[in-house]
Amino acid sequence: NQFGARTGRLTTHKGTMPILTLPSSLRRGILPQHDFFVELDFNGAEVRTLLGLLQKAQPKEDIHTFHQKTIFNNKLDRSSAKVAFFGWLYGSKKTVTPEQSDALNNYYDKASLLDQYWKDGQIVTPYKKVIPNVDKHHALNYLVQSTAAELLIKQCLKISYLLEKKGHGSHVSFMIHDSIILDMKKEDLPLLDAVIYLMSSTNFGDFTVNRKKGSNL
Repeated sequence: NQFGARTGRLTTHKGTMPILTLPSSLRRGILPQHDFFVELDFNGAEVRTLLGLLQKAQPKEDIHTFHQKTIFNNKLDRSSAKVAFFGWLYGSKKTVTPEQSDALNNYYDKASLLDQYWKDGQIVTPYKKVIPNVDKHHALNYLVQSTAAELLIKQCLKISYLLEKKGHGSHVSFMIHDSIILDMKKEDLPLLDAVIYLMSSTNFGDFTVNRKKGSNL
């Protein structure tokens, strides 16, 4: 359900398979119709969306390692750098120190984005989605979440079209948060490079894509 959350993040309709909240212990019971699943997801989808909104270059390396080195000068490990970033983005003072917030504010110009996309308590994303009644505390979070969700849906549609036109029955099976799960036939493995290229090519630069392959979810 594309309209189940204010930000446009996908939810599931009542009474359907709860694919978004299915415990990992049960996922192995989900099998492909064809030969295998391929899971594609962005490395740091929301972080890279924020970089794109600010028209900054996309790092080719892992995004939290990039933060660790570039923003925090290796004073934090990767895990702590990730926690600090999302604490800053979501406005959680419990998980980010004032010094860490200052370092992130120096790199990410939050004020310029709010000036551009948040007016009179309303967010209008680059994809023209309107989110009304948003306070300043949630504005950046909603902007980034919504834009990242819409971007992933756009990439999914591109991949679906390619598989429909060039494939032998492989298709998008479902989306789980920031991942696109493909139900692939082995005959379509030569298409995988083109699929990954489509996934990585975005309005906001070339995103790094992680991929996994398996006989069950």
